[in-house]
Amino acid sequence: MKMHKILFFLLVILFTWSCGSQWEHVELSNDFDGQVITIITQDDLRYIIPGSHRKIPDSGYLMLDISEIDQIADEICICWNSDNYKWKMTNLDAKIIKNKLNTSEYIYSESPRNPSENKFYYNHCGSEKCSSILIRENSIENENHTHLKYK
Repeated sequence: MKMHKILFFLLVILFTWSCGSQWEHVELSNDFDGQVITIITQDDLRYIIPGSHRKIPDSGYLMLDISEIDQIADEICICWNSDNYKWKMTNLDAKIIKNKLNTSEYIYSESPRNPSENKFYYNHCGSEKCSSILIRENSIENENHTHLKYK
């Protein structure tokens, strides 16, 4: 009987560990110039970091509050090499807590859920160099040379 309890306990731990949220650490990249963006999500905070990173750096990142985001509709829209910026991005319903990005290279636009109220989303998402990513669903709409890789 003890052995069954121990085995059951180990299976529960293994199952919980193996079903972790892979979307909590992802990289976006493009085919245009090989740019990479690391996205690390910890509870209600999301970090957007240019380049490939295993952990959050001391500077050069964007910290967002994602507590108001509908988990099913957790959408990031990105436009690569747009208007002399390396990328422009929005994460619907996320709020900026800290912006330590180089704003001469990267633009983040805060956005309400309603796309028609978001000039950036309305004008860019779905265009030639832009992609919409449902990060928790492993889905990229209007792929446009954007790749999603879970770390």
